[in-house]
Amino acid sequence: MHANTIYFIFFTFLINFCCCIKYNNYTLYRGIPVEASHLKFFENLTSMFNVNFWRHPGLLYKPVDFIISPDDKDLFVNRANNLGLYVTTIMEDVQQAFDMQTVKTYIRREMDSFDWNNFFRLGDIYEWLNDLAQVYPQEMELHSIGKTHENRDIMAVKILLRGSRARSKVIVEGGIHAREWISPAFVTYLISQIIHAPVSPDPNLKMIANTYEWHFVPVLNPDGYEYSHTEDRLWRKNRHGGQAGVDLNRNFGHSFGTVGVSWRKNAQTYCGPFAFSEKESSAMAKFVRSHGQSLEYYLAFHSYGQYMIVPYADRKDHVDNYDELMKMCLQAKKRIAAKYNTQYTIGTAYDTVGYMTSGVSGCWVKQEFRVPAFDAQLYSRKKRSTSNEIYWTNYQTIEDIYNWFNHLASTQSSVSTFTVGRSHEGRNITGIKITRGSGTRAFFLQAGELGADWLSPTIVTYIANQLIHSNDPEIKAAAEDFTWYILPLVNPDGFQFSQDYVRTWVKNRRPTSSSTIGVNLSRNWNAHWGINGASFSMAANNYAGHGPFSEAETRAVSEFMDTIRSSLTGFLSFRSFGQRLLVPYAQYSVNPSGNYNSVVTIGRRAMGSLAVRYNTQYLVGTSTMVHDGATGAIADWVKFRYNATIAATYLLRDTGFHGYALPVTQIIPSGEETFDSLLAIIREARFINVL
Repeated sequence: MHANTIYFIFFTFLINFCCCIKYNNYTLYRGIPVEASHLKFFENLTSMFNVNFWRHPGLLYKPVDFIISPDDKDLFVNRANNLGLYVTTIMEDVQQAFDMQTVKTYIRREMDSFDWNNFFRLGDIYEWLNDLAQVYPQEMELHSIGKTHENRDIMAVKILLRGSRARSKVIVEGGIHAREWISPAFVTYLISQIIHAPVSPDPNLKMIANTYEWHFVPVLNPDGYEYSHTEDRLWRKNRHGGQAGVDLNRNFGHSFGTVGVSWRKNAQTYCGPFAFSEKESSAMAKFVRSHGQSLEYYLAFHSYGQYMIVPYADRKDHVDNYDELMKMCLQAKKRIAAKYNTQYTIGTAYDTVGYMTSGVSGCWVKQEFRVPAFDAQLYSRKKRSTSNEIYWTNYQTIEDIYNWFNHLASTQSSVSTFTVGRSHEGRNITGIKITRGSGTRAFFLQAGELGADWLSPTIVTYIANQLIHSNDPEIKAAAEDFTWYILPLVNPDGFQFSQDYVRTWVKNRRPTSSSTIGVNLSRNWNAHWGINGASFSMAANNYAGHGPFSEAETRAVSEFMDTIRSSLTGFLSFRSFGQRLLVPYAQYSVNPSGNYNSVVTIGRRAMGSLAVRYNTQYLVGTSTMVHDGATGAIADWVKFRYNATIAATYLLRDTGFHGYALPVTQIIPSGEETFDSLLAIIREARFINVL
């Protein structure tokens, strides 16, 4: 299948909620299990509390999303705290979000009244499809593939564009889970795009639309979909058996009932008494079989999570043409990220969501017809409810960080903001100053020199949050004994460009010639500038500039640091990736700096503390000893100019497997272990009397 096909199909939408059973003060939480006891706790949640999973527990470090009733919240939080389990609130009151629903009524034969800024009831979807088929009678057919338990039609759409000689078929499935309203919305959007492709200016869309005969089932679970609109917004299953219902995506004939299902009728993942026991799954199987000889691709859409899942869901190993499917997904993932900065995780169910399951529609199609089958978990692009919140379960934006800083400065007497200057494109380079005690010695934490490095700004905001809010005695002592300056985004222009356009962009955004842009700020400091590890080719990613401090960003930071030079005791720079702690000076391997032995001793002990939580291993030494030997780094300049007692550079997770695309599930573990090591640096420096 063309990569453009996958790319085109995985567009995303804004999702809103509503409904009749009220969920006032039900809270949506996200927890990340980092120990076996945490995972077991999540697996047993439904037996202890009134819980509805939105993202089920699977593997360690995989996020678990769930809503919990107000009656159970306090007890849940206490038990989670006793386990040392990290849980963050995603939505304090889900009913407030449900009440913001935008469900619209379609006006017959007024095609523009059907849009993708709102959701629509089943009848409206069917009426729009009927009108669309009347507008395009030669290209589009609408027909029922069967009846539901409550006698509703399961409608299917066939599109074969005029002049197309397509023989291969694509089947697109939506709405198998009732509450996943984004799925039918997306499938109807895709129907609209395909039928209107002949007048589209997009040549890729025209090519895709004409290459295949398209078949769509936008709402495979009509009864459940309607019930989620009229009675219970969180209803997932069909309506066979009233309040029992069957999870249709556990009812297909592939490894039926073997793993990842429940045999309890009231469970969300109840698989039914036998494979294809349900009218909906049976009708879909019959429909797919009728096209099996010429079927080329099967695509199923769900929400949520930003996953592209390939068969098979019932196992850990990769079989059949897994590598071929992954290549398609990887191309699609890159195209989506380049256009919308939306990051998808690809792989089997076990690889992505962290658990195995059976009876899945796409896996059955793959097994029966040996064709590529994809299961897309779409993404909600809903904005946060307040600009004052910040989370460490995802990467942060400039707006997230600066709004949070302003909120802290207005609500915390110990916090103030400072701006060192502006970037080439005029963005503020802003940080926060933390003074919880009377300590006059200064510690400066700096991050975000490289645009593609989204991890380090998020890690230093995590550190800031701990220093501001924690009452742990050691953390509080560290916060009170020093004045902390935290600057998370030295390169805001490159960071924004990486988030908006080119994910791997590392330099700043100053034009350096008529055809080149950017300087690598991590090579632009006046510390053996340009000697090692830098390029003087303006097109290179490691271009060091035309001289030290040639860039507005490095000049602004250096000028600010001159204002605190008399109190500067410690300096730490954070970048990703590599799992190194680099100490001055980069180009030396023998007697690198005056207190090298002390700093290395402190660093090695601190990295030992870092490894305690998750066994993450760091190397300690000069850049020449343990990394690439590149000069012109800020920590070297700070050591040379101010002779700070502590000066070093963290190269954060990982060692290169994910690189700049470190999964978001590793943000909190990385923050925890890094903060552990920061406390250890202070503790060990005091122990050997250098701080």
